[in-house]
Amino acid sequence: MKFTLKRRKWFKYMLTLLIATVVLGQFSIIKRHWDHIRILKERKPKVPFEISDNDREILSHQAYNNPGDFLAVGNYLRTFQKYHDNIWRQVTINNTDIDSFQPEFKIIEAGTLGFLRHAYNSSIHLRQSYSKRGIVLCVNNRYATMAYSTAHIIRKVYKSNLPIEVFYIGDSDLNESNRQWLMTVSDLKVIDLSAVFDNSVLSLKGWEAKPFAMLVSSFEEIVMIDADTIFLQPPETFFEGSLYKTHGALFFKDRPVFSVNPLSVLAAQNLFGGVIPEKVANTPILSYQARHYQESDKETFWIGFTMVGSDYEFEPSLPGSMGIADRLDEQNSKVCSEQMVHLGENGLPGWANGGWVNTKFRKGAGLGTFTHYNIGSGQSSYIFTGKSPNYVCVTSNQDPTRFTDIQQEYIQKSVNFIQSENLSFDDSVRE
Repeated sequence: MKFTLKRRKWFKYMLTLLIATVVLGQFSIIKRHWDHIRILKERKPKVPFEISDNDREILSHQAYNNPGDFLAVGNYLRTFQKYHDNIWRQVTINNTDIDSFQPEFKIIEAGTLGFLRHAYNSSIHLRQSYSKRGIVLCVNNRYATMAYSTAHIIRKVYKSNLPIEVFYIGDSDLNESNRQWLMTVSDLKVIDLSAVFDNSVLSLKGWEAKPFAMLVSSFEEIVMIDADTIFLQPPETFFEGSLYKTHGALFFKDRPVFSVNPLSVLAAQNLFGGVIPEKVANTPILSYQARHYQESDKETFWIGFTMVGSDYEFEPSLPGSMGIADRLDEQNSKVCSEQMVHLGENGLPGWANGGWVNTKFRKGAGLGTFTHYNIGSGQSSYIFTGKSPNYVCVTSNQDPTRFTDIQQEYIQKSVNFIQSENLSFDDSVRE
């Protein structure tokens, strides 16, 4: 095998170090010295790079002006990623001055990320700001009470110390009174996206804020939730699953509605220039910030991951319903509610969406009773009753599963908190 002179020296040094370390039993020296040498091998002087004319044309595409052009947006994102990662490597490995790349930033970010310059000099500056883990949610006045209860339950019931960042879009979205109310939760920040981004470019509203909240959140690892999320395990457990650790992004499936998976049609049309996994997802709950994320409210979270070639995975189980045990007939059980429950990687219910009330479609509805759950086993196990748009019965040929003792304790303590605060969720009713 051919080695350069320097590599021969490194090899000899490492071999000598390995033998000495084994003899002395000081195994920790290996990693310490290997990490140092690895960095020296990778460290190179700044390497200027040319942006080809073809790539310049792709990067000039105003992706936010025509987001429905998936092929063009996908080409833009992949091209952006190529140059962005080149700069990132030079900044992090070579300790190159980030500001020396300003001419390149103006080219590669012009098509889509120009709005970042309202608060950040570049996407690399933003990327360098990430650290730690935390919880992110977007809230408006309508869902302020739900967000208040969810955040306090995270602190009081689950004893979680994960910091929380709440995002909104201007005073009309979340007024001063509600912002101050939410900030009674310890280690919770409230952040106005319209002060971070140039909203004259983005015109953000509603669920559109979610990916941008993830983008500028200070966390490297995120649990992304809605205001009506019900945790059934401590939030920290979601970071410990093998799927998340392996893939860096974990998505949860929605109830199957279509007899033909719409993604198989998209894949056949080659809209993204590649193969799309034939899976259907609900709102994602985890994302690793250092990877790439795009989103609409549901499906386009993972569609964005696919477009830029980022790794992700789905929690394999289907969702279910949580409520009280009931019978469909002599052979089959059912559990009916508006609350859609999702299993964690440990096989136990991890979280649910839908909030704590019986229904979000009628004012004055009482809190739900949640003792059991059924997990879906296929499209035929879901019965959409029409009682409300979100009311679903999930059937099973086995008895419903009772929540574990600790989960029943979590549920009861959460209900007790809501009642002790005399909270009403009527503001969020969709009539």
